[in-house]
Amino acid sequence: MANPASHATLDFTVDDRVAYSTFARPEVHNSLSEQSLDDLNDVVARVQQDHFLRALVVRGQGDAFCTGLEPELLATAFADLEYYEHVLTRVAATCLSLEALEIPVIGAVNGTASEVASVPRVSSTTATAPAVPMAISARSFVRPDTPRDERRVSFA
Repeated sequence: MANPASHATLDFTVDDRVAYSTFARPEVHNSLSEQSLDDLNDVVARVQQDHFLRALVVRGQGDAFCTGLEPELLATAFADLEYYEHVLTRVAATCLSLEALEIPVIGAVNGTASEVASVPRVSSTTATAPAVPMAISARSFVRPDTPRDERRVSFA
């Protein structure tokens, strides 16, 4: 559900100390644009500033979670090496910023999902089931009352 903090390409909400970032472009299967990357980076900044959050859930509206970079963006990138490097750098920076969050990041994958620059698009027969949370962060859960400077990262 949208709120005043929503963005152009996704809805950002907080409920019971859990942040939800929902890709909101089902008409294009929630493909990523430059604006989507801007919006995701803003979500990361908001989550970093809110020390009371316990998790971030990323999900998609409609029949797709996310089908990677939008075709127009890919076509432009493939035609211009400098822009291609720019796009890859932005995607990598966005992924790394999500990974660097001090709370778990969970991908609630519903429907079609593919790699960021995958062509053609890939769909799994099991991906059409109701959203099944999938951890996309290597960080473990920490007690919410643990001060941030005492939190430790563990890789399992």
